[in-house]
Formats: sequence, structure tokens, C-alpha cells
Amino acid sequence: MFSNYFKTFVRSLLRFKAYSIINIFGLTLGITTALFIALWVIDEVQFDRSYPDSDRIFEVMNNRLYSDGRIETMYSTQGLIAPELIRNTLRSKRQRVPIGQERYCFEAATRR
Repeated sequence: MFSNYFKTFVRSLLRFKAYSIINIFGLTLGITTALFIALWVIDEVQFDRSYPDSDRIFEVMNNRLYSDGRIETMYSTQGLIAPELIRNTLRSKRQRVPIGQERYCFEAATRR
């Protein structure tokens, strides 16, 4: 049974070469794209799961509005925002805030 399917596949591949190349290229492109999307989703879901209390880790982002109407989102905020985050956030006892464009972190802890 499978030998008949294989023979039909080879015959149609040799008979319609251009059509077969287009189909194989499309199939390859689709599978590759699906794999890359799956890898990206898996990476995003597993981000920071190795830390204890990983459900309490979050990232503060800063939106900057320019006069021409465009909005730029940055991963950095001012260092003075850490005490305010600690006062207004009841879920977490420690806060890390990136300072500047680099990934230096300011860490503040509360005593509860």
C-alpha cells in the first residue's frame, strides 16, 4: 500500500517538476515559520521561570511621547521609581529597576 503511494509521489514529482518545487518550497517555508514561532512562544513562556517566586517578577516599561506623535517604549525607567513601586505594589517585597539604557539594576527591599 505504501509502495503505491511512494510510486505515485515520485511519478508526479518527476512529471510536474516546477509545480513540485513550488509545493515543496512552500511546505518547507511553512514548517520553518511554524517552528520559529513555536520556539519564540516557548522562550517567552519560560522566561525567568528558574528564579524562586518567578510569578512575582515583572518588568516596568516607560512610554515616551514625542511632539511628532510617535511613541517609543523603553525598558528603562528612572531609579527614583523603585520606592514608589514598593509602596504601591503589595504583591512583592523586592523590586529591581533598570537605570538608563544599560541593564544596571537598582534593587530595593522592604521589611514586612
